Formats: sequence, structure tokens, C-alpha cells
Amino acid sequence: MPRSLFGRLAAMLVGLVMVSQLFTLGLLHYNWRHQMAQQISEEVIDALADLESTLANMNADERALYLDAYNRPFSINLLPRTAARPPINHQPLDGDLDALLIHLKADGLAFNDVRFQLLPKPLLWLQINMLNEPHWLVIPIGSPQPQLRTTLSLAVLGFSAIAVVAAFFFAWYLNRPLKQLISAARQLTQGEHPAPLPEGKMRETRSLAKTFNSMTQALQQAETDRRVMLAGISHDVRTPLTRLRLGVEMMQDNSLREGMLTDIDDIDRIVRQFRDFIAGEPEEQAQVCDLNELLRDTQDRYQRQGLMLQIQPAVDIPLVKVHPLAIQRLLTNLIDNARLYGAPPIEITIKQIDARLILQVRDHGQGIPSHMILTLMQPFTRLDPARRADGGSGLGLAIVRRIADAHRAELQVSNHPAGGLLVSIAFPIATQAQNA
Repeated sequence: MPRSLFGRLAAMLVGLVMVSQLFTLGLLHYNWRHQMAQQISEEVIDALADLESTLANMNADERALYLDAYNRPFSINLLPRTAARPPINHQPLDGDLDALLIHLKADGLAFNDVRFQLLPKPLLWLQINMLNEPHWLVIPIGSPQPQLRTTLSLAVLGFSAIAVVAAFFFAWYLNRPLKQLISAARQLTQGEHPAPLPEGKMRETRSLAKTFNSMTQALQQAETDRRVMLAGISHDVRTPLTRLRLGVEMMQDNSLREGMLTDIDDIDRIVRQFRDFIAGEPEEQAQVCDLNELLRDTQDRYQRQGLMLQIQPAVDIPLVKVHPLAIQRLLTNLIDNARLYGAPPIEITIKQIDARLILQVRDHGQGIPSHMILTLMQPFTRLDPARRADGGSGLGLAIVRRIADAHRAELQVSNHPAGGLLVSIAFPIATQAQNA
């Protein structure tokens, strides 16, 4: 049984069409067989009645002469038993001959023996009594039956072929709105904005399309409102935050100043994550870059901040077409997550596997529960919602996933067997130039 709805619907319609056509063919054959048997039976009974009335007024010699003149090839013949040469062996009778015998008996013809001759022409031999004398009644079996069967079979096959094509078209027509809905839903799950679905004329599909279009509009409006809100918060917070930093740096108390600067850095990091999340897909032009160079730039920047990274660049890797600033944001969020929630050392590896370039970031912390991995890639999701003093906003992995999706890369988050969290991003090398 096909697994798709279109396949199952088409198979069901084709099955119904074939069953109905076979039933129609059987019914036509049954009616034709009995009508032909009834027609032949009536002709035989009428011919025998005429013969009996004619022969009743003749003597034996006259009857013999009359029958010699009456009997002709390929017509109804009446032969005296002594002059006839019936087939020796009884041949099996098919359904058509059985129907003929049934009609002959129903019309009042009594016969003692039945034989069938196939060659040179199909003949049915019946032993009857006429005028108290045994005779063989020879009935030619008409040959139009195979031709008619062929004609009926071809007609049924032709109608079946038309019905099958119509069934496939009908199944495709019914399945088309569902395929459009699946395509639009897939685009929606990938963060894209699908075009409104055509509503169509059928009541059910029109209602489904209207509901889906309303849902996508509501989601787009909610996304727009959230972006506007986050943009406003980021803009309004950064200005007083800059003034606050300048004021704190002028304080004389070093211990108090360092603590406040750390808090300001945490707030600035959260605001920066808001800004990165609002940015969505990169607006910069894609460039052909060496991921090793981008990784070394990131290492130098964190080294100036006092954080040592263990990097393992790949040798002779191909250049890829990416958005450099977006990749820098991706690395920054992964490293910050590892620094805040994991434990050193932080390892970053680049390697090539087949037609993919793999970027991996691993820390040596406790990892995260496996059932929480997918949840933590959603925006504003934190492992412990009660923790607010760690400088995180719950956007790190969401930003990473959005940037990976923009590069058509595959993101995998898992716990390393030796401990810590392992984040792998696989960039397809062959399609970078087209999809970046």
C-alpha cells in the first residue's frame, strides 16, 4: 500500500474502477450468454416444430428424402440415428453450452444424450425422439462469441484506461492543496515567510487555506512586534549604558569599579545578543573565505581578553562562501556559551568530511540533559530560568541556529562522551557558492 495520501487515494480509486469494470464485464457476458442461448433455443424449437409438422404427413422414405434435402452444412440438421455419425467421446461443455441446454430444457425439448464436436466446426449433438423415432439434432454453435468477447474486453479496457487516468487526475486535484500546505508549512518551519495559500473552490480546502493564512499572518505580526520591541530595548539601553560605563571608570574604588564594570559587560552582552537576534539573516554580502582565518581572528580577540582557546585548524581545506560577520557572531555566541555554562578548556576544531566542512566547539563542563537540547535552541530559553546573574539571555543557541540555517548548514548539539557540550555545524562545500 502506498504511504503517500496521493498514492493511497489513487490506488483506491483505481481499485474501485477496476472492480466496477470487471463486474460490468461479467454482467455483460452473463446477459449476452443467456440472450444468445435463448435466441438459439427459440430458433431450434421453432425449426423442430416445423419439421415435426411437415414430417408427420410423410412415410419413412419421404422423410429420408426430405431430410436429405433439408439438412445443410452449418445449419440446424436432423439426422436419423442410423445415418448419423456423432462424436465418439463426450467433450466438456463450457458455460455458454450449459446455458443453451438449460434454455432448451426450459422450452420443452427432451434429449437423451449430449455430445460436442469441436472440429471442423463447433457442433452440439443432441439425441432426441421425433415421431417416435430416435434422431440426432445437430446445432451449429455460432462463432461470433470470441469476436464479441474480444470487442467487449477491448471496450472495457478502453473505458478502464480512461477511468484510471481520470482517477489519477482526481486524486492529484484533491491532493494538490495538501501539497501546497505541506510546502508552505515546511517554509514556515525553516523561518521563511511563505506566500498565502490559494483558497480554491472546495469548502474544506478553502477553510483550511484561510486558517493557515491567518496563522502565518499572526506569526509574522508577532515576529515583527517582537523585533520592534527588542530593537527599542537594545537602542534605549545602550545609550545610558555607555554613560554609565564612563562614570564607573572614573570611580576611585577599584574593587567596586571592577564589579560594576563586570555587570555592565554582562548587560552589554545581553543587548548585543538582542541585536544579533534581531538582525536575523545576514545582510552583508557573502564572501569566499578561509574558515581557518576567521577562527584565528576570533582566537586573537579572545586572547586579548585573557581567554585561551584550543583550536585545531584543518589543513588544505577548500574556501567557502559565507558571511564573515555572521560567522564571527556564531563563534562568539558558541564561545560565550561555553565560557558561561561550561568549563575550560574550550576546543574548536575544523575538519573536512566528504563534501562537508565541520566546525566543532566543545567545552569540558557538565553538558546539558539530552531532553533539553532541542528546547534550548528556542529563543529566550534557559536551562535554569531562575538564574539571571550569569549574563545570559537565552538567545545564544537560537542565534547560532539562525545563522546556520542562513548558510544551509546542519547544526547538531550533543553531549560529548568524555564530558562537556559539543556543538557541530556542517557546511555543505559543494553548494556554498549557490546557497550562501
